[in-house]
Amino acid sequence: MPLKRAIPAPTKAEARIHGLMRSGPCPLCAARGLETPVAEIHHARDYGRQISQRHVIPLCLWHHRGIQADGVGELEMLGRFGPSIHRHSRPWKEEWGTEKEFAEWLWAKYETEAAEIVG
Repeated sequence: MPLKRAIPAPTKAEARIHGLMRSGPCPLCAARGLETPVAEIHHARDYGRQISQRHVIPLCLWHHRGIQADGVGELEMLGRFGPSIHRHSRPWKEEWGTEKEFAEWLWAKYETEAAEIVG
C-alpha cells in the first residue's frame, strides 16, 4: 500500500506557482548577488510538520540540503552562501526568520507574478 502524503498534492494553481518558483534563481543566493538556479522546492515546516503546498521555498542544492559545490568546503560555502535550511537551521532562522514567515512572503510575491502572467 502506498504511503499517505503528509499534505495534499498541489492544486493546478499551486503547481503553476511552484513552476514559476523553479524557473527563477534561488532567492537566498539572489539576496547575496549570486545567480544560482533553483533545484528543489522546500516545504516549510512548523513544529516539524509540512504546512501546505502554499508554504514552499525554492532553493538551490546548498540552501536546501547543504550539498556543497565540487571542491568547496563547508566553511567556505557557509561564508559565501550562508546557512542551509536543513543543515544549519538555527543560523538560517536567525538570518531569514521562520520557514513559515519566509514562505508566506515568497508565496505572495509569486502569486502576484502569476496573476500578471495569466492576465
